[in-house]
Amino acid sequence: MIAAFDAMDEEAVQLGLVFNPAKDVGKYFPLSSIEALGIIMNAPTQELQLPDDKRNRYTHELQSFVDKYRGSCAAPRKELESLVGKLLYSCRVCRWGYLFVQELLDQLYPAMDPRIPKITLTEGVWWDLQFWAQVLSTNDSKWLGVRKHMLGRKQIDVDPTQFATELFTDASKTYGAGGVLKGEVYLLLWPSHAAAEAAHIGTLELKALSLSLQHWKHDLAQQTVLARMDNVQAVAAVNKGASRVPALRPILLEIALLGIEFGFELKATHVKGENNPADAPSRGKAKNVSSDWTFTEFSRFNSPPAEVDCCAAESGYNKQPGCQLWFSMARPMQQHVEELVGKVLWANAPFPQVESVLDTIVAAWKLDPIKTLATVLVPEWPTASWYRKYIRRKRPLFSILHRYPEGARIFRWKDSTVLAPPCRFPILIIRIGSRAH
Repeated sequence: MIAAFDAMDEEAVQLGLVFNPAKDVGKYFPLSSIEALGIIMNAPTQELQLPDDKRNRYTHELQSFVDKYRGSCAAPRKELESLVGKLLYSCRVCRWGYLFVQELLDQLYPAMDPRIPKITLTEGVWWDLQFWAQVLSTNDSKWLGVRKHMLGRKQIDVDPTQFATELFTDASKTYGAGGVLKGEVYLLLWPSHAAAEAAHIGTLELKALSLSLQHWKHDLAQQTVLARMDNVQAVAAVNKGASRVPALRPILLEIALLGIEFGFELKATHVKGENNPADAPSRGKAKNVSSDWTFTEFSRFNSPPAEVDCCAAESGYNKQPGCQLWFSMARPMQQHVEELVGKVLWANAPFPQVESVLDTIVAAWKLDPIKTLATVLVPEWPTASWYRKYIRRKRPLFSILHRYPEGARIFRWKDSTVLAPPCRFPILIIRIGSRAH
């Protein structure tokens, strides 16, 4: 190291260069961090950080602007541009920082009149300024400190080996959102097909990622996550942490808040649709889901007799005896809540759809809690969000009628007489309704 510094010093003398003494450090002792271009590079944590003096200076200028124009409808362009320039610089060391300058940039550079002298201070502008005031006022904000593997914005910068977990997501306009994490499948049907059809596919793809992160947030906590998606607009929005498309910003905010709360680092890369395992569930074509299984011990729990099978196959070949009405992936129950109200329901919920199935049943039960009764077969997944929402709570909405241990053989595959393989986890039979407790 000393020899390398000596060589640089000799070269500098020949070129007539003079090093800044304050920055000419590290020759005689190793450094764990160094400041360059106004940013601290911290080697042990692999993070970029803002020096305290610069952070304090930016905080003072921001607070002065807020105090000066609080209650005003507009501010001079020059003053706001100067402040936004500093906030943009701070984005380099702030997780999702670019998301909180978009409204400021929209007002500074509108498409129709890019050089207006007075800038309107909208509610969104004040919201962004409030965010930066909170973040810059302390050096230990969870939003500050950008890690090395999160710096690159291009796909070429992505090294999958730097990420602990890969998450595949996809969306379709005609069905719903799908996600795959370590072989586990998540599926959520869009509540309104009309709204999904009207939405831009980039918006739906980003929403699929947000829903998947919400579903697996506890599994992803404190991990580095590489999201694989087949939509380049959604990939770009995640990697930049912002978008000029207003419709994407609320979804990015959902993702950002999840990342900060559960401490996971997120980056995205593109994957071809044909290579995306989340493509099939997002289109309702997931294979080997539990709606194709027939529960062999249905009669034990069929009292009062079920009238509606909520999760049968499309043809209805495996609907339970006595059910004159059935729903399937082709005709999902989620879109026919009114037909469930006041009925006795049975649901062998496809595991990726458990939360959606339970949400729909609860919605029907709330419309008529006296007559509506539902018995549901679900996996015992205590960490799942739906389990905490409906079962593991002080006053559970569903009671547990029976528990089958891991390894139980209680299903037939399709219409065969052959038993399906042993269950890989415990199975619960739960019930909601006037006779559930």
